[in-house]
Amino acid sequence: EAKDRGLMTSNPATDKKKAVVGVERRRLSLELFLAIREEVQPWVKPAMDLALYLGSRISDVSMLRWKENFEIVSGVTYLVYVPKKGKNKKKLEPIRARCEGPVLEILKKCRDDVISEYVFHFPVRGRSFRKFIGKPLDSGYLSHQFSDARGAVFEKRPELFTTEDEQHYGKMRPMKPSEFPTWHEIRSLAGWLEEQVKQDDGKSAQKMLGHKDKKMTELYFSRRPVEVT
Repeated sequence: EAKDRGLMTSNPATDKKKAVVGVERRRLSLELFLAIREEVQPWVKPAMDLALYLGSRISDVSMLRWKENFEIVSGVTYLVYVPKKGKNKKKLEPIRARCEGPVLEILKKCRDDVISEYVFHFPVRGRSFRKFIGKPLDSGYLSHQFSDARGAVFEKRPELFTTEDEQHYGKMRPMKPSEFPTWHEIRSLAGWLEEQVKQDDGKSAQKMLGHKDKKMTELYFSRRPVEVT
């Protein structure tokens, strides 16, 4: 009101600088990914595998449908999906993956005795589980499964939860709970593995991750744990 009346030239409530929120979580190593994968439910493993192979976001993986996300071109079957918009809200190009090799093997594991429109869905289990049969493994469920499995791994192998000590160059320290990698870090790991295979200055990884800007791909390569390739 004071600004509208000409008594002030600016509004102190809106002129404050926006807080910059840093990302605490650390990158996911391949060894930790494999250890977590061993702890999740059997029907969650294929979702983790596809996310790693394609570099897909959890929201893209969870809602894949047999009809809507597959197409046949010149006799070749493709898995097709449009990635969810990232933080920059830019329109992203569709991702197409040939249904052969590792992708085909992953998809075969998703075919069971349950009729479902979703690729990743709840299987037949106990009587109390019936209302979920055939329903999609949504993002919340997959994230929760990953978190629980990560906790189980931490109890058994806490040495996998170490990170570089910023205060002491060349040394490692235990991760804080707030730094534990989440499902989203599968995407970073996927891009990094793609670069280790292709060695093309991140071009293949950028295409896999659907990044418009190369700098974003390079950011995914940053803060990676030391790994044996």
